[in-house]
Amino acid sequence: MQKKIAQSQVDFLFEIGDLKRIKRSGWWHCKISNPESVAEHLFRSSVIAFMIAKMDGQKEPEKIAFACLLHDLPESRLLDLHKISSSYVKNKHGIEKQIFDEQEKIAGVEFPKINGIEIQIIKDADLLEMAFTAKEYMESGFSQAKLLFEEAGKKLTLKSSREIYGEMESRSSQIWWRELSLKK
Repeated sequence: MQKKIAQSQVDFLFEIGDLKRIKRSGWWHCKISNPESVAEHLFRSSVIAFMIAKMDGQKEPEKIAFACLLHDLPESRLLDLHKISSSYVKNKHGIEKQIFDEQEKIAGVEFPKINGIEIQIIKDADLLEMAFTAKEYMESGFSQAKLLFEEAGKKLTLKSSREIYGEMESRSSQIWWRELSLKK
């Protein structure tokens, strides 16, 4: 028998909808006045996590991708705090965990539990997504985004992540559609 959805679950779905309106605040330091939203960041980082997990031979790449999709859910309550802002928040990790646990409870479902290499895949996917976005911003004339692009590259730990970064570094973000249009 199908379980009836609770009001709290509907409220949770409304809450995570706010992630579409919460901007990634670190880009403001690069003079980008309308950066991507947290939801946009989560989408591409989840696809990247899936790809890294497959490249690394993980048995459950879908679980890792879904966990990545959830990793910034607490920002619906805490907002996206860039490095400077978050340095003033004591126990930010503990606060995020508390929010995440509350969100899991009101969602009425158990979120995937990850550890070890799965955590590292998500961290690298998060960094790679930042690097992809920085590359796109750099190509749009925001030269200061280069600092975040390089920072992300230095923090990558997995071989497959560094390979993706290296390939991305040497390509234009526009080449995919140019090559596609030439084939037609």
